[in-house]
Amino acid sequence: GQTMDAQDDCLDIDLDNLAIRVSLKINECFMTNDYHGFFKLYKMVRKYVTVPTLESQQTEMSLVRLFIEQCLLQNMRLKSFAYMARSCHTLSLGYLLEYFDFADIEQLLKFFQTLDILHSVKLQQNPDGSDNSVINCKECALSVWTTYDKSKSIDIKGQV
Repeated sequence: GQTMDAQDDCLDIDLDNLAIRVSLKINECFMTNDYHGFFKLYKMVRKYVTVPTLESQQTEMSLVRLFIEQCLLQNMRLKSFAYMARSCHTLSLGYLLEYFDFADIEQLLKFFQTLDILHSVKLQQNPDGSDNSVINCKECALSVWTTYDKSKSIDIKGQV
């Protein structure tokens, strides 16, 4: 076993460090399925990286952003959309674009394509020219939930 001093060193976390605080909060949101809090923090991290600050802080926050984008973002988008699709009849593409922080409509449509639910998207405009595109959640909810369920399983070779 480790000595008490070695264990104390493991717990010596600089909680004044913004990147560490944000990382811990992101982890909490991920573990508790708080997708609203997760996307709020992700947007803050993305904006923080572009604001001129101390170089070390910017580097640390860039690492947090990279971790989110490489390891957590797609899963949280899928998970939160699965819950939304189960509880809503339709959702505005503009709302989803903003909420999930996609760069543009093409990225959102690509996300739907990976879920094989493009057939549920209704692209339409209001008479004034503003966008009124929606996705019919009743049509795609089962498919999205099935995809989400499959994403949770771990395939281990040799399992019975």
